[in-house]
Amino acid sequence: MAKRYIEFKNFRNLGLEENHSRLMLNNTLEEGKMGTLIEVIGANNSGKSNVLDGIFELCKKRLVDNDVTTLGFGEEIKHPEIKMFISDGNDYVCAKLTDTKYDEFTNIKYEEEKVEYDRNHIKSSLQQLLNLSNSYGYPNRNLINNLINIVSNTENDIENYIPDFLRLKSEIEDNSARYGNRQNNFLSLDNFITNLKVENKSDFVNKISLKHFGIRVTPRVIKYTENILGKESLKVIPGNLNNSQFFKSLFKAVGIDIQNILELFKEYEKYTNPTTLKKIRKIINNKMETVNNRFNKLYFASNDEYKFVVDAESNLISFGMSRGKDEEPIMLEMQSTGFKWFFNFYFNFICSNSLERGDIIIMDEPATNLHPQGQVELRKFIKEFAQKNDLTFIIATHSPFLIDPDNFDELRIVTMSNNRSSIDNLFSAVNVDDPDSILPIKESLTIKQNVLYDMDTVVVWVEGITDYNYLTMFKNLLNIKNVSFIPFKGVGKTKEEQEEILKRILKIKFYKKSIFLDADKAGKSMAKLCEETDFKDRCHLVSEVKDGAKEIEDLFSLEEIKKYESINKDSDLYKKAYYSSLMKNFSKIDDFSEETINNFKKLFDIIID
Repeated sequence: MAKRYIEFKNFRNLGLEENHSRLMLNNTLEEGKMGTLIEVIGANNSGKSNVLDGIFELCKKRLVDNDVTTLGFGEEIKHPEIKMFISDGNDYVCAKLTDTKYDEFTNIKYEEEKVEYDRNHIKSSLQQLLNLSNSYGYPNRNLINNLINIVSNTENDIENYIPDFLRLKSEIEDNSARYGNRQNNFLSLDNFITNLKVENKSDFVNKISLKHFGIRVTPRVIKYTENILGKESLKVIPGNLNNSQFFKSLFKAVGIDIQNILELFKEYEKYTNPTTLKKIRKIINNKMETVNNRFNKLYFASNDEYKFVVDAESNLISFGMSRGKDEEPIMLEMQSTGFKWFFNFYFNFICSNSLERGDIIIMDEPATNLHPQGQVELRKFIKEFAQKNDLTFIIATHSPFLIDPDNFDELRIVTMSNNRSSIDNLFSAVNVDDPDSILPIKESLTIKQNVLYDMDTVVVWVEGITDYNYLTMFKNLLNIKNVSFIPFKGVGKTKEEQEEILKRILKIKFYKKSIFLDADKAGKSMAKLCEETDFKDRCHLVSEVKDGAKEIEDLFSLEEIKKYESINKDSDLYKKAYYSSLMKNFSKIDDFSEETINNFKKLFDIIID
């Protein structure tokens, strides 16, 4: 399964130590399943903004002066480096940015329709280059000799060495002024490379990346800054049309030249012919259908579709909207928080950007102006929008209302120690010595757990992130309310460890809480210890749901164990957190058998009772 991730090295306060320098972006690149929301959280000055800046700078292919760390004095540490990998564990493509250059490379062999090349001709061109290199010291003699050997051996597939030829071509182009008239000597080699239908190394790597993984190795990264639109933004006098960001964005989206509209208004001022205003309205609104269709598609408005129109009067251009088959007029300020956020997002952002599969949108502290419920709606919308369009949204936030206890797998936690930042991608392991898995979340957001969980919620401790994912998945599929799960790092190996873990869990205050354990030897031992604590009547084993069950995976039917590798003990993906997260995010109730559904219904009856 292909993944996409970024690694930092000596970038500001990131990647100064080998561990915890990777930011996981996508756990799969499968079409229809790669879209995701990532939330970067951490205390003030921990390095959240540095993470966003690094992603943006990699894809803009340039570093700035303050990217060099001030936390060391050695020469090596003074050279920042950022890499983006797309990899399936064996094959990969990579984009690499350093303080000296940007590069793209791959270990995947070039596979295209085979072309027969004149090896003698290529060898002759390379020999000319070698003679020149012996005289002038450039281009790279070792590279040329290596290519001569490759071409000379007829068992070598020349197309597998295209990156080497492209590197040589790049060196020739970089030194073209030195070569002068000798440039003609390389015409044969240049024609050979041109015949490969690859303009440069970047095109080659991205061609490979698109073919093998479905996305480019360097996606577009777009910074989004919300510009809140009010009713005053939706109208403008013709003379100020060029100063209206909203109408400029709108007209750009539909392909209307503002100057043509202004010329028509001048014509109206001169002749006061009302048909000129009618013509303006017709030109604009004939184009608005494209905007309407795209808005409704992206907003998932299939039943009550929205319709937008532009009116032109003698001294005013105004934007109006309606909804439903009867086109009932509506006012922007009267709509829901989620709608208004999307309206701003669409007309300030989407209209001026053509989003494509694999694009990354970064947001630094969004929705600070929204009330708590509005922030909840916003997170939900962004996640759905990302999944529907195979986009990756990365948000840096301090807001607990943008954190969903059912989606802790969205979190990437940035922590600071000795001025050095670390990134943790798997929230259940951020503090392996403390069963309070949400401790770093609370510390990052400076909150207590009752902000994340209300009084009526039964909080259930479970053994690990895969249990968390499966239980949360069925909670949502079965529409179970007032229950939430938190994973801790196992029950320990000795009685002393179990007593310490249980002691710490009991100190964590929730209004309602219980614990759900595997029915293996360690789980039964922990359950016995719970009998002497406040968990006495609130500790449950998986065997209570199904006789003989030892772990959560045993509640699935044999049919599903064969279907899903993460619950199949014979699979390499067994108990892999990222795979179970994908199941949680994309599974539907129809994907599971009646047997499995009934098992989980019984489970919820037990733990909520």
